[in-house]
Amino acid sequence: MRSGKTTRCKRCKGVARITARPDGIDELTRILLRLVEETRKEKECLSYQLYQNLDEPNDFTVVEGWASDAAIDSHMVTEHVQDAFAKAGPLLAAAPEIKRYRAIG
Repeated sequence: MRSGKTTRCKRCKGVARITARPDGIDELTRILLRLVEETRKEKECLSYQLYQNLDEPNDFTVVEGWASDAAIDSHMVTEHVQDAFAKAGPLLAAAPEIKRYRAIG
């Protein structure tokens, strides 16, 4: 899920933009809420928030806080993430955009 070089960091943030097909909003919402529930149980998950755009309800953003970049790597291969990707695929209007950030100031 990454491209190019990634600087390893502690206390990393992840941001995912997810766009549902109009007819898939309700089902995708259920899948994402289940993902939130399971992810928050992960040991190195510091925060995991799901947002839905008020003006465009098919637009979702996940803002994640992790203890380390390695924790994000571990998260991405968990059963609940892989299950969510598999179930969400047919409901998406485009591939999710997932990026990692580190605090610099």
